[in-house]
Amino acid sequence: MDETLPFEGFVTLFFATIGTCFAMMIWVEALAPLNSDQEKNQVRHAIRNFGLWLTAFVVADLVIGIAFLKIPDHLHQISFGLFYWLPLPSSVLLIIAGILVIDVFSYLFHRLLHQIPWLWQIHSVHHSDIELDVTTSIRNHPFDLVLGNLWKAVGCLLFGIPLWIIALREIIFLPFILLQHANIRVPDRLEYILSLAVISPAIHKHHHSIIRAEHDSNYGTGLVIWDKLFRTFQQPRLPIPKELGVRGLQEEKWQSIMGMLLTPFRYKPEKITAIPKPDGV
Repeated sequence: MDETLPFEGFVTLFFATIGTCFAMMIWVEALAPLNSDQEKNQVRHAIRNFGLWLTAFVVADLVIGIAFLKIPDHLHQISFGLFYWLPLPSSVLLIIAGILVIDVFSYLFHRLLHQIPWLWQIHSVHHSDIELDVTTSIRNHPFDLVLGNLWKAVGCLLFGIPLWIIALREIIFLPFILLQHANIRVPDRLEYILSLAVISPAIHKHHHSIIRAEHDSNYGTGLVIWDKLFRTFQQPRLPIPKELGVRGLQEEKWQSIMGMLLTPFRYKPEKITAIPKPDGV
């Protein structure tokens, strides 16, 4: 399978998909909000999250991305990885296996972001949002995106997966990732159906709880199977937790664009120890 030609095309399709899905989610948020109290701060909240995304985009997608786009050639040249040594019988199987590998690698990286102190200082920017809506899905520190992209590239290298499968996986799961954060009231039946296979809105919103024992769970962003397999799944009791964010990062100074950019350097998180599960989980 050609490892180099499709990648840039999938990247273009990804940005077209994210633009379309974003517009749809914002429209549905206005029609059926889960939390109507957020509407008074919606514009300022969106400006801040888009501002952080723009900074992250410049750093992670333009500066790092220029080199990242050249990786397919290198992966093809070195002929390395499990699926290169033990080739699968068809391209379809390679695509399916590649998506599964990248998805579990994403789960593992997300878990590390919560368990390693200096990584949590970076990732806490995403969790520090005290009002969830679709713009929270792009509220990531530039370092978070850079490290995440490099981690996935390492996964592709180790398993001999064409790099464009990363972009394909992002396109497939993008609508679910946006819906996970969106301020949308999801019907119970749809929530249940989604939760059978993917991380549903309620499952991920539980992950944004301010309670440490709750936000250190449900690490998946795509398939729900990894949390259940590795016993990090928690069943949410409510469509959205009563309180969101990170203790110590709720003040206004941490919510501005500059505050978010400086969080990894200024925020001193609580010591990470074994996290007890909430009663009844």
